[in-house]
Amino acid sequence: MGGAIDVESTVGAGSTFSVEVTLPVAAEHDITDDSQDLAGVRIVLADRDDTMRPLFARYLAHCGTDVVTADDLSSVPALCQGAVAENRPFAVAVLGSCWPLERQIDVAEDLRKLSGSPGVVALTHDRFAGRRSAIEGLRYVDAAPMRRAPFLRAVAVATGRLGPEADDDTTPARHERGKAPSARWPRRPRERAFRSKGRQPNERILRYRQVAAPHRHQPRPRAAGRRGGDYRRRPAGGALVL
Repeated sequence: MGGAIDVESTVGAGSTFSVEVTLPVAAEHDITDDSQDLAGVRIVLADRDDTMRPLFARYLAHCGTDVVTADDLSSVPALCQGAVAENRPFAVAVLGSCWPLERQIDVAEDLRKLSGSPGVVALTHDRFAGRRSAIEGLRYVDAAPMRRAPFLRAVAVATGRLGPEADDDTTPARHERGKAPSARWPRRPRERAFRSKGRQPNERILRYRQVAAPHRHQPRPRAAGRRGGDYRRRPAGGALVL
């Protein structure tokens, strides 16, 4: 395969291993191009995560955008206002998921008050639709998990390069989904399916493999003097002692 393996190690600090290898692209694959035509679009990207911020910036730069990054969410309105004063307004403001949804919405409302306000794309882990306020120009992208195609598509919709109907996730599944377990008795022995308490039968199934000692499957000896659930003491003569 060629390539190279490198290691950097420091006593008391740890080791870093890196592998570099060049692999050919398969002739047959189901990978589709998820890039968007965003050439010449100015975007301000706010994210305080030092790992995700440059990654998102590379996604956007690959599509031809001019990206300005920031690590402070509250600085976004001032950056947008300064860009308008320089006659170089931002078309989109991307708000990272490291801030609560409420703060993202507050910033989006502040941006709507500016002249030449940009579109806003908020990356959020909050999937509850009731907390996603409907603000003109604000689009939400699920960040758990974060996927590049919906992110770039939302940015393209915010710039007007795509219509709002394109914001729906139509990315085809790359792997065939398996069949969910049912509540029927499983084919394998000693494995039982249990319905999760308080849920619908097919909504969640808890499975486990029962491993038990042999004596657990043997009937327990009934205690002397106990018959049919009668737990009162019986003397040898047979009369009940109350």
